[in-house]
Amino acid sequence: MITPEELELLDESTRNKILNEIQEAQKIKSELTSLLSKAYANPEAKAKLEEALKAIDSNINLPPNPAESYIIPLKKELEELKQKQAFDELSRRLREKAARLGISPEEAPEIEKFATENGIINYEKALELYAQHKKYNSQIDYSATNGDLLADVMKSKNDFTLDLNQAKQNAIKKLSMIG
Repeated sequence: MITPEELELLDESTRNKILNEIQEAQKIKSELTSLLSKAYANPEAKAKLEEALKAIDSNINLPPNPAESYIIPLKKELEELKQKQAFDELSRRLREKAARLGISPEEAPEIEKFATENGIINYEKALELYAQHKKYNSQIDYSATNGDLLADVMKSKNDFTLDLNQAKQNAIKKLSMIG
């Protein structure tokens, strides 16, 4: 590269010619940089360009796309953010569903154990089934603590029989009114 002091020593015509060539070289460099950036942005074009350059000089050491050094970390950060948002959204939905089903956050280990023991991989389904299981077990516990379970079943059978006998008597009354 020519120094400013060396340019001063040249006649004006030569100096202008050299300055014009430097400007032209800077313009070409800028255009090539832009062209390479476009080529590196297109994976297919990048592969073809690298293949062509390797065919010319197999020992060529191609620099990475300068934009990639900025883009790759940003893409990674964006992906991590998306995953965190998805996880937060799922957590929120599960907490809401658990609250609707009457399941407290403290029951999470029990739900995980229940899901594992029953081979349930969908956590929302595990919540639903756990809530049903919990309700069923509380009904059995209530019946067992408030009397004999068999007696409760027999009482229900007797109530049904009484209702059936009452229905028969009502039918006989109506028939007797008709006839």
